[in-house]
Amino acid sequence: MKQKGRSKSELYKGVYFLKNGKNGGNWIAQGSINNKKFMITSQTERDAAIKYDIKMIETGREPKNILKRKLS
Repeated sequence: MKQKGRSKSELYKGVYFLKNGKNGGNWIAQGSINNKKFMITSQTERDAAIKYDIKMIETGREPKNILKRKLS
C-alpha cells in the first residue's frame, strides 16, 4: 500500500517527494544501513540523489545514482 503524501522518484533510487500541505514539499533521500534508518531533506530531486550517494560512500558502499566510484 502506497503511503499518502509521499511519491517515489522515477529517476533515482532511495529518493522520494514528500508533500508539505499546500505549499509543495521537499525531496528526501531515505534508506537504511545495518538496520539504522536515515532521512536527509533537500530542495531538488538531483541534490537528494547526490546526498543519498554520499551517505552510501561514507558507509563503504557503492553509490547508486549520480556519483561514480573513482578508479585509481
